[in-house]
Amino acid sequence: MSKIKLEIEKESMLMAYLFAFFIPFYPNILGVLVLMLWVEQWIRRTPIKKVYVYSQLSWKNPNIWLLLFYVMHLVGMIYTQNMSFAIKDIGMKASFAILPIFFLLYPIRIKWNVFINAFIVGTFLSIIVNFSHSIYLYSEWKEFNAFTGTHISTFMHRGYWSVYLMLAYYFVLQKMISSGDRKTTFWGILGAVVILVMNVFTESKIGMLLFITISVWMGIQLFLMMKNKLILGGIISVFVVGIFVISLFLPTTFERITKAFNESSTSIEQVNKENPSSTESRMMVWDSSIELIKENPVFGVGTGDIKDVLIERNYEKGYVAVAEQKLNCHNQFFNTQLALGMFGTLFLLMSFVTNLFKKSSDTYYSWRVMICVLLFLAILPESMLETQAGIIPFAFLLGILSLIREEPLVEHSNIK
Repeated sequence: MSKIKLEIEKESMLMAYLFAFFIPFYPNILGVLVLMLWVEQWIRRTPIKKVYVYSQLSWKNPNIWLLLFYVMHLVGMIYTQNMSFAIKDIGMKASFAILPIFFLLYPIRIKWNVFINAFIVGTFLSIIVNFSHSIYLYSEWKEFNAFTGTHISTFMHRGYWSVYLMLAYYFVLQKMISSGDRKTTFWGILGAVVILVMNVFTESKIGMLLFITISVWMGIQLFLMMKNKLILGGIISVFVVGIFVISLFLPTTFERITKAFNESSTSIEQVNKENPSSTESRMMVWDSSIELIKENPVFGVGTGDIKDVLIERNYEKGYVAVAEQKLNCHNQFFNTQLALGMFGTLFLLMSFVTNLFKKSSDTYYSWRVMICVLLFLAILPESMLETQAGIIPFAFLLGILSLIREEPLVEHSNIK
C-alpha cells in the first residue's frame, strides 16, 4: 500500500488520465471531472506557487487565449438582447475559464504514454459499446443501417465521435511508427483498421477528411523512415484493400462524400431549400452567416443573440428548412465571429497558434502539432464549441498540450 501511495503522490494529474479515457467514450461525465481536477489538488494539498504562476503569464501560453476567449463571451453579454440564452451559453462554456485557470495555477506532470493509452482504451471501449448497441438494434430492425450513421454513435453526435476516433487512429499509428517493433506494428495496423471501419460506419464527412490527413502524414513519415520499402508497400496495400472492401459493403459513406463535393460546387441558388442535404444546409447557413458577419464585423451581435439573428436571416433569405431546424453556423469560426466579433475569433485562433510554438525539451512537439491540426480541421464544418461534447475536450486538450514536457515515449528507431 505504501508503494502505491508513493506512486500516486508522484503523479499530480490522475484526473487527466480519466479525461483522456472518457473523451472518446462518454463526454457527458467530463463536467464532473473538471470539478474533480480541483478536488484532487485539494486532497494533495498542492500549493500555488507565485513563481510558477508568473512563468505562465505569457502571450505564448494557449491558456491565456482560452481564458480571454471566455472573457469575450462575458463582454458579449453587455450588448445582447436574449439574456436567458446568453446566461445559458456562458454557463455551458465555463470550462474555457475553469480549465485554463487550473492550468495557470498548477504545474502539470503526467506520463504521456499513459495519457494516450488511456485515450486509446476509451476509444476501443466506446467501439465495443456502440457496436453492441447496434447489434441490439439490428436484432429488432433486421436492417444494416443499425450499424451506420447516427445509430452507431450512442453517447454523442456521430461527427464528434468520428473526430475522437481519428485522434485515436493517429495515436495508434504514431505509437506504431515510434516503436519500430514488429509486434507493435502488427497490433497497430489491426487497431487502426478497426478504428477506420468504425469511422466509415459513422458516415461522417469530417471523419473521412481527418482520416485522409492522418494517413498522408503517416505515409510520409513511413516513407522517410523505412529502409525496406516493400514493408511500406504492404502496409499501404492493407489499407487500400480495406477501404476498397468497405466501399463494396458500405458504399453510403463514399456516396455521401461524392455527393458533398458535387453539391459544394453548385451555386447557392441551386440548392434544395425545402429538403436540403447536410451539405446544402451548411451552404445556406454559411451564406446567411457571412452576410451577418459583414454587417457586424467588430463586436458581433452578442453572446445571446446569435441564434435569433441567424434564424431571422435564414427566414428572410428563404432558407426555411434550416431556419426551422434552428441550425447554428456549422463553422466554429463563423459562429464565434458572428457572436463575439473579431476579438473572439482572434483569441480562439491564438489558442491554436500558440500551441504550435516549440520550446526546449519539447519532446512531443510533433504529436501536439498534429492534434492541433486535427482539432482545427474539425471545427471548420462544425460548431463543436457549442455543445459540452466539444467544449470540454477542446478546452482540456488545447490547454494541457503545451504544458507537457517529458522524456520520449520510446527511443526513436527505424522500422526494419
